[in-house]
Amino acid sequence: MQAVQQEIAQALKVQPPFADAAALEAEVARRVAFIKSCLNNARLKTLVLGISGGVDSLTAALLAQRAINELRAETGDTAYTFIAVRLPYQVQHDEHDAQACLEVIKANEVHTVDIAPAVRALAAEVVELKNGSPTLVDFVVGNVKARTRMVAQYTIAGARAGLVIGTDHAAEAVISTPLH
Repeated sequence: MQAVQQEIAQALKVQPPFADAAALEAEVARRVAFIKSCLNNARLKTLVLGISGGVDSLTAALLAQRAINELRAETGDTAYTFIAVRLPYQVQHDEHDAQACLEVIKANEVHTVDIAPAVRALAAEVVELKNGSPTLVDFVVGNVKARTRMVAQYTIAGARAGLVIGTDHAAEAVISTPLH
């Protein structure tokens, strides 16, 4: 298992544990500067991120909110905004985790978009799913959910002239137990 985790960490360019608090703060500052630079280079003032309740979205959200707070302080412009978005499929079993993350993040705005109606409507239009095995349907619908979440984030960002922040799920990939 450890070899697989090391392979995943190497492929995703996961940083090794930090030597001390100063190294950690330096990396946080580097990433916040990158986010600020992307926003400034795009000449935009809004960041959008889907909050799942997982490690990656929480970490990215904390970095995004810090970047927005710094930009507001540096420029005096309160138009800089971080929007955290909940994208459940109806009511999700891990909603309490997502809500706990939102309490920590303290985003400027929190939006919720239930993706279930869009996912169900699309699935209903695909004839091949009507006679598919439950395993196939579950797999395909799972992929549709993920893509619908991304479409919702880009829709919000487009409507607000903002950028979407993505995550690569590196933390989950490295600490998850591999499938047998």
